[in-house]
Amino acid sequence: METELDHLLEDEADDVSKAYVHGVAVGATVGLGDSDPLAVDASLKRVFDDTLDRVSLSVFVVGTLDDVSSLFEPALPDEDADLEERLLALKEWASGFLAGFADGFGQRDPAERMGVTEPAEVGSDEEKDPTAEILGDLVALAELDPVESDYEDDDRSADAEADYVELVEYVRATVHVLREERRVAE
Repeated sequence: METELDHLLEDEADDVSKAYVHGVAVGATVGLGDSDPLAVDASLKRVFDDTLDRVSLSVFVVGTLDDVSSLFEPALPDEDADLEERLLALKEWASGFLAGFADGFGQRDPAERMGVTEPAEVGSDEEKDPTAEILGDLVALAELDPVESDYEDDDRSADAEADYVELVEYVRATVHVLREERRVAE
């Protein structure tokens, strides 16, 4: 079943590039801390050429993030795709999110950007900034090397699937946390 997001990203070659584009749009929205699709569009314009229907994608992403009744889903391949392909798409989504977040966050007023600090040293008593920690986790996810493994038994395969589902759930939750922390007072 084709979704509205599938339609908006139909010109993208594959699920991995769709994941990247969606990640950039979500990251820009969260980084801006704004619900203005035109601000998101301006951020997307700096990252992509004119073949992307940026305005429609911006309106869609802002709408899904602002709709508390909907469940945010990163644009990833269906569960029937190979695990390696899904991990690669998740990696690309995280890369896109970070690129979009950096661009969107960079467009904010410097006074609004205050408060994001470097993660605290491991073992230090310093309070950790949740935004910096989450972004660090997404950097690690973007650096993931989804090496194809041939699982010799069903238990290892089931564990890999469970780990993937857990990573996707973490991404979904962190988008909401970052969105709320970075939202500009409207």
